[in-house]
Parts: sequence; structure tokens; C-alpha cells
Amino acid sequence: MAPSPLDSPLRAKVRAGCRLSPGVYRWLCRGEPIYVGRSRVLRQRLLSYFRAPEGSKAALIVAAADDLVWEETPSEFESHLTELRLIKQIRPSHNRALKDDRDYVFIKVGSGPAPRLTVTPQPTPYGPFRSPWRVADALRRLSDLLQLRTSPDSTPLLDPRQLHLFPEPRRPLCLRGQIGLCSAPCAGRVPFEEYGARVEKARRFLLGHEGELLEDLRARMKEASARMEFERASVYRDRLVELEGLARALSSLRESLERLTFVYAVPGIEGRDRLYFIKGGRVQGSMGRCRGPRQVERARQLAAGLLGPTMPPASGDEMDEIRVVAGWFRARPEELGRTIPAEPFLLDPRRWPSGPAGAVSSPVPLPEVGLPRERPS
Repeated sequence: MAPSPLDSPLRAKVRAGCRLSPGVYRWLCRGEPIYVGRSRVLRQRLLSYFRAPEGSKAALIVAAADDLVWEETPSEFESHLTELRLIKQIRPSHNRALKDDRDYVFIKVGSGPAPRLTVTPQPTPYGPFRSPWRVADALRRLSDLLQLRTSPDSTPLLDPRQLHLFPEPRRPLCLRGQIGLCSAPCAGRVPFEEYGARVEKARRFLLGHEGELLEDLRARMKEASARMEFERASVYRDRLVELEGLARALSSLRESLERLTFVYAVPGIEGRDRLYFIKGGRVQGSMGRCRGPRQVERARQLAAGLLGPTMPPASGDEMDEIRVVAGWFRARPEELGRTIPAEPFLLDPRRWPSGPAGAVSSPVPLPEVGLPRERPS
């Protein structure tokens, strides 16, 4: 009969040396981490593994591991950050939460005389999104509206100034160009300068200046309805719905990131208080409570880095950190009472926020990463 987990030497190790404090832990097999976790109360959490029902994930981890290590953190917030960074660094086999939610994509504006809009997993300023198929649909609508090409980069382009070199007019190489949904730079039907102006409109839309395009589309839909061209009006309506969804997704992320910029003062166990300098949901640095001139100067340097525009996440790893930070404040809105905007903090870096008993603003929403997850029917 297999020995009971309650008789495990690892359980005795926990009982002998683990305290009732926040921290992170790693289950090891032959020296390699197989699972990373965190807890507000390490001792209780680790002992619960040895009481887990047979067949559960916790029981399987205990059965697979031959060692267990842990480290205390100054606060529960620090344990969330440390767990995330360890998982990203180690990628343990039994940690699946991040792996199952890393389908982020971005929008890419290509290069060359007639660039196209594409969906890419590589970080760009436009994103991230979590629904590649929905983003691709929205980009098709945007490309149709601005008559941008969707043909492969290998498609040859023709400068209109070279048309006189051909005895007959060039025909578009794709159906979109033939039916007027593309300005057909492959056939020399649009000057590259004019095409570039259309691409610039797309960039402005993706950066939050969407009013011009959406109003134009609404006007076209109303005009088509007034002429009783209802099929054309429905086409404009479908484009409008997709583009409004894309604009809302981009706007929601930008607003959430702006609200996740502040100095966060966290009381630590045994007096290990820390300041976290958070910009756009990403921790730019941390330090202990300001007590002397050098610490004040360091705090001012970190707080000054929070000023200026907030950039969108540059990778899936950055988006994971944003979600952890946003989720922390969403679940604990009272903790916003411990935050200070950068400007007032710079005036008095020794000031310590009043904490949960102080004024609390509305909870920070977890950023919606792009369009809905469901596939279109």
C-alpha cells in the first residue's frame, strides 16, 4: 500500500519551517520546478496539499514531487507579482493558467509604398486582442472602407506614373480590386501618395481618432437607406458594427491603462513596507518606505517615470502583468486608498497614503483584451 501523503517528509518539512505569512512556493522533481504557486498564508496552503482528494491536481503534484521550497514575501501583492514572474521565467509543466490564455494578437501596419493591415502575434502599438478571427474581420471592414489592399506582400505594385509603358490598361490582380473594394495599387490605379493618406487614416483610427471614419460610414448608411438601397445600407451597417467594436476595444484598453498609473504603498509584514511604481498596469520599480534623502531621491526618479503617455503592452508577458495588477485592484477596490498619483507624490515622497480607511475611487476594471472571444457564426 502506498504511503499516505500525511506521512510525507515534505509535510514534516512544512510543519517544521513554514510560517503563517504570504509567499510563493515551488514543487520540485529532480531539482526542476514542476509547479509554482502563491498564498496569503503559506503554511496553511502547503499543508492543504497533503489533504487533497486522490486524483485532484494538488494530489498529483504531491505524488510527482520529491522536494518543496518556498520563500516569504513582504505582502500578498508581492506574492502575486513574484508568482507571475517565476512562471514566466520557469514555465513549469503543471502551470497551465498562462498557457491557456496566451492567444493575444496585434494589428500590424505594413511597410512599403502600399502597406496592408494584418493580424500578427508580434507586439505592435495596436493591441493586444484575444480574438484573431474577430480582429481579422474588423480589419477587412476597415480595409474595404479605405480601399486598402489585402493581397500578399509578394504581389507586384505599379506606380501610376509608369502606366504609359504598357500598351493596354492593367487589370487588378484580385477580385476586391475588380469590384471596387480595393484601390488596386497592383494595377496602378492609385498614386502611392494618396494610398499613404488612406493608410494614415487607418493609423489614426487605431490610435483612437475613430470619429471621422465612423461618422463617414454612418452617413453612407443613412444615404443608402434614404435612396432605398437597403442591401448597400446593410453592408455599411455590418462594417459599422465591426469597426465600432474594434474602436471600443482599443479605447477600453487605453482608458484602463491610464487608470492603472500611480504609486501604490503596501504595508509589509514585520515592517517591510514597500512602494510600487505602476504605469499602465506594469510595475516599473519598487523600493522601501522613504526615510532618508537618498531614498527620497530614488523615489522621485521612479515617480517621474510614471509621467508622460502610457504605452500599450509590448508583449503577451506584459499583458499578463497588467491583468494580475488590474485583477488585484478589481478584487480589492479598497486598496485604491493606498495609491497616489505621481504628481502629488513628487511633492512629498515621504507621505504614506491613509489606506483602505481613506477615500476609495471606483474599482479599476480588468482591461478587456480585444473583441469577444466567441467565434462568429
